[in-house]
Amino acid sequence: MFNSLSARGLHRRRSRISSEVRLNGKRQKISLKTSDAEEAKQKQKEFMAPLVYADEKTALDQLALKASQASEKLDVALESQNPPLSISDTWQSYTGSSGVGRNG
Repeated sequence: MFNSLSARGLHRRRSRISSEVRLNGKRQKISLKTSDAEEAKQKQKEFMAPLVYADEKTALDQLALKASQASEKLDVALESQNPPLSISDTWQSYTGSSGVGRNG
């Protein structure tokens, strides 16, 4: 969703307080529609929460995809190290093992 997200701080303009936010490197000023500093801090947290969680979810989804791809690569590597035996090799291995295929 967002490549970059940060909240810079609160700024007072006349009697209103705004929050400076950077989305993908572009500066945005969002009016918090209050003149009270404590209320402005709370509104800034409320405004940022969905953006932060959306960004975090995207990052976690990307990590899950990378983990899945790494697991698939590991499976391929293990399979190439220990390839399945052909039918003839399997039979030779079976008949060459101790006590198998011999009449007693």
